[in-house]
Amino acid sequence: MKITNYQWYDANGIVINVFEDPHNPIISFQQLDMNIGNKFGARSGCEYGIRWMFNDKEIVFKNVWGSRCTPNLTMDKVIINHGDYVAVHDADGSLLQKLPYPPEPISNLKNEFGGYEYKREYMRCYWNKKKNGEWCIAMEIWWRSWRFCTETREFNPDTLEFGEVLSTSAD
Repeated sequence: MKITNYQWYDANGIVINVFEDPHNPIISFQQLDMNIGNKFGARSGCEYGIRWMFNDKEIVFKNVWGSRCTPNLTMDKVIINHGDYVAVHDADGSLLQKLPYPPEPISNLKNEFGGYEYKREYMRCYWNKKKNGEWCIAMEIWWRSWRFCTETREFNPDTLEFGEVLSTSAD
């Protein structure tokens, strides 16, 4: 069985945005972030969350970094940023595996902006269309040297492996 009716919702239970068609995601994650505002990312006391249907049962996760959560491409798992850790959950909501500490950056940003003043963190996780037209899960890894650096890498939620660099940025 697959996940259906995947939604982000606010503190009042109102749907912020819906992931409607897994083969043509309509979600703009930047737009989702703007809809949610700064409140969505609160690490504690956050009443925002995600929910979906599986086998006629509603699966609900409250107090998560909602815009940093997404179902996988086959709609049978969900990657959830719980704030203190990121994990892959089965469609029924059960924990499959916590992600290990974010991998070392492999892009030129590491050499260009130096070592780490702060630990690396997982940021947003979303569907991304690669240059060859294929869809993949993109996972942003953030760190800070003398600038804030982000390396977005392809992520496989089945193997927990990180692949090619999809994009980089430094602010």
